Amino acid sequence: MDDIWLVVGVVSSVIMLGALIYLQKHSPNILKVPAQWVAVAALPIVVVLFAGGYITKFSGFGIMLESTLNAPISATTKLIDNSIISDIRGNEKESVTALRNLSRQQKLETRYLRFVSGRSVYLDVAVAEYLASLPNLYFLEVVDATGKFICILPIETFVTDGAQNAFDNAKIASFVAALARDEVPFVFAQSANTTSLISSTDLVSVLKTMRNEQIKYIGIVSPNGQYLGAAIKSDIEHKIADSVLLERRP
Repeated sequence: MDDIWLVVGVVSSVIMLGALIYLQKHSPNILKVPAQWVAVAALPIVVVLFAGGYITKFSGFGIMLESTLNAPISATTKLIDNSIISDIRGNEKESVTALRNLSRQQKLETRYLRFVSGRSVYLDVAVAEYLASLPNLYFLEVVDATGKFICILPIETFVTDGAQNAFDNAKIASFVAALARDEVPFVFAQSANTTSLISSTDLVSVLKTMRNEQIKYIGIVSPNGQYLGAAIKSDIEHKIADSVLLERRP
């Protein structure tokens, strides 16, 4: 199908080029600058090349077009940043001390917590204090001892029904116990998101997957399964919108 549209684009460009050459010859006042009609004639094939993923950028004849729709998510989305706390220590005192040493700004900016499945070092009291002290958490990430992705748990999983910013201590204790037994996806089957995509997946395909599965977050992994970070649905939608609405650059 892509090849058919490529042929259509080429034929359309040839027809337009022929028509504009005719106008240039018989009505030269209509087209005074050759580069203008060459650029116009080239537009159909350029558009098809963009749509088919053959190119992501075009510059020439005084115009610049760019598309990130078909670029890998790893090249367009920042998956790892300073918004994550990836090491919650096993000793309760050390864990809580590290949390309390964070600045107010750091607490506000923290979006994710990462846990390693199979460890029995986490304490539910310490985890509960982390959740209560970090008001802007999106989700908890769970990986295995080798860094492979296991699942994502939205923070709503632990919020007490009817009480804003209050957490269910029983669910937190269940989570810590499930971590120790390496059973988080099974214990939290209703809320655990185990879907992941490789880092070479393009933005449109990422968004399609997230919409089909009705999820807000998705794990992004390397070709060998190493967890690279999570993509957020709202961020992907904004990037696609920016690409479509990209203004001409000077």
